[in-house]
Amino acid sequence: MKPQQSASPTVQPQHLLQQQQRFYGLLTVALMSFCLLCQSAFRLEQTTRIQREIATTSKTSDTFTNPKINIHVADDRVMSKDKKQKRKTGVERPFSLRNPGSSHSIPSDALSRSTRAVPKDSAAADALAYTRDYEFPPLESLVLPVNATSDKFPRKPTPFASDEHLIIGDVRQMLDFAILGHAKTATSYLAKWFHTHPEMQIWNDEVCDLVELRPADLVRKLHTELPPNAANVTYQRGFKCPGRLSRTSLRYFRDYFSNAKVIVGVRHPVRWFESYYNFRWRHNKAGYGDLPDAASMVGRACSKDMQGVCLEHANFHAHLAMFGKTNLSDPDEQNLVQLPEKYYGMRIIKTPVFLYDMEQLYDKDPANLSLFKADLQAFMGLKTPLPDDSEVAKKTHTVKKKRKMDICEVRYTPLRAELLEIGKRASTWIRKYFLSSPQAFVSNRKHFEAIVKKWEMDPCDDSVRVKAIQ
Repeated sequence: MKPQQSASPTVQPQHLLQQQQRFYGLLTVALMSFCLLCQSAFRLEQTTRIQREIATTSKTSDTFTNPKINIHVADDRVMSKDKKQKRKTGVERPFSLRNPGSSHSIPSDALSRSTRAVPKDSAAADALAYTRDYEFPPLESLVLPVNATSDKFPRKPTPFASDEHLIIGDVRQMLDFAILGHAKTATSYLAKWFHTHPEMQIWNDEVCDLVELRPADLVRKLHTELPPNAANVTYQRGFKCPGRLSRTSLRYFRDYFSNAKVIVGVRHPVRWFESYYNFRWRHNKAGYGDLPDAASMVGRACSKDMQGVCLEHANFHAHLAMFGKTNLSDPDEQNLVQLPEKYYGMRIIKTPVFLYDMEQLYDKDPANLSLFKADLQAFMGLKTPLPDDSEVAKKTHTVKKKRKMDICEVRYTPLRAELLEIGKRASTWIRKYFLSSPQAFVSNRKHFEAIVKKWEMDPCDDSVRVKAIQ
């Protein structure tokens, strides 16, 4: 008797499998389209409600479009002025810093770049200033509540998702400046200095909502925690965050805070690494463990245990390239910054950037230091000069700080070699490409370039050795 053979599994014809795949693909597209329609309906409902409240409580003085929602919250009379001008001449109205409704760029004839970026004369200072001519509108007309939901489209915010969809009003006039880094480049010193100026409002602590992709949270803080103006004073309002901003967080300056100016600090990569390593050693983060030995970091990628102290973060020029002052289309420039290809040909962000080297803040030459203060005052558009920083310096450097490493020791020679290679690329890119942008500013350009040129030299060599400022 022959053994009974088991039945073979049924194999569906190829054309039936293709039909099933096509059906499930169409079903997925239909579900995604339905979700998008629900999302649009929810946003339209929320925005319509806010518009009704605005119409009954206050008038918005300018036009604004949320690039994510694409719904106008505006006074049509103001908006039509730009449109009429464009219909007649084919171009938009020329830019004026006293017209916060236009796209943000600084007129080329307002500033000179022969030896320094920002001239002292009051006319140039006025060109860099604008007037906040109204009190802030109600907060509910600018941002939706944190947990804004609807029966039709419930929304539960996730910890790492951007909250920019909550911005529904014009928030350009709420932020005037931002100190964006880098770490250990005297950003705290600069913030304390600004805090002593009668025309400036800045938090004592770091405010890093944009780094965390929370622009709506920043709007709430700006609205509730910093005053817009006082008697006969229009405040310059800003924050400090020495973190490394992503391309997304920098885009917020273009889309929401186009009136803001940005200040960025840099320093010699070798001295930066030494200072940052010692800082992390003194203030070790809970849960991160001990810092690895600095000599072992050569050739290693950034990891959690390094707490931000790694060779990759010494590439100041790669971070500056994210500000979009060049489009990274030159192959030589691409070789210097060494960013992924997705950043090549990126859109220019027309936010003015004032770049300084930490050495400029502690310049022993009174003439250079005085010029730096005047240039920074002109860039910020302040009517009164920046105050004497001696008291700030006294409070900042009274305590002698412990040191874990001396980067000039022989065992750190390979580490310094890597940092010097980074310094050479950064120095070349900043001087050749970044400073060629019409939105990039420095004080005393010739002096600044001489300082950055020293990044190519080992500060531990006896011929060029300088005392590090911790």
